[in-house]
Amino acid sequence: MMDRLGQYPVVFQVGEEADQWKVRSRTPKKSLLCQLGILLLRNIREIVIVFIASIITIRALMWILRRRMIAIKTSEAYAVVVDLLQHQKRLYSTNEETDPFMVETHLRDEVLPDERPDVKKTIWNAVSKRMSRDSRMLRLGPKTVYGVPAYTWEWRGSLRNRRSSIGVSPMSGIPRSP
Repeated sequence: MMDRLGQYPVVFQVGEEADQWKVRSRTPKKSLLCQLGILLLRNIREIVIVFIASIITIRALMWILRRRMIAIKTSEAYAVVVDLLQHQKRLYSTNEETDPFMVETHLRDEVLPDERPDVKKTIWNAVSKRMSRDSRMLRLGPKTVYGVPAYTWEWRGSLRNRRSSIGVSPMSGIPRSP
């Protein structure tokens, strides 16, 4: 009978009696840990390729999901900003004591209260860019508000009655204008 490498085993006598013989392979048995190490070394190239490919795939998926999340939150925040600016303009038209504008930092903090600072900055930059392209809103500034220079946003479009905006904002629980 041959062993794994095609060699005949070595037979030797263990004790003094004639019936105590032991068969040993020419190649010594290796421990499971050693066999695992040999398997890893023989297939290291494939293991490294699979590992790197899986890391790249996971990073790409995380990047895509983050971009989608930011796009969704940007559109939701933009809708809330439009509602807040319209509501502020309505308050101004009924009550002359309020201002027709909202300070940019207050608007940002009201729309995105619970976001991490880096995510808040990314979302607000996208919302601000979208707002600057909208002709119904006007960015003024730096305007002195309570003695501090600040940029403000003011609603310049027509005030329409939006039935879909009645209720609570999905972003932060801000009551929307009727």
